[in-house]
Amino acid sequence: MNVILWMWIFVPWFFAFICMGISCGLAKLVRIYQASDQTMAIPRQSNSR
Repeated sequence: MNVILWMWIFVPWFFAFICMGISCGLAKLVRIYQASDQTMAIPRQSNSR
């Protein structure tokens, strides 16, 4: 019974943090792709991957 109570408390927070991480990661990827599309006309070497 106590385990179910802890699950009801922690599972929503767990999914909230996962969704926040995924959304932040997707936003960062979109920013990287937009920057690469803008600078695609100028070929340059970058050390960061």
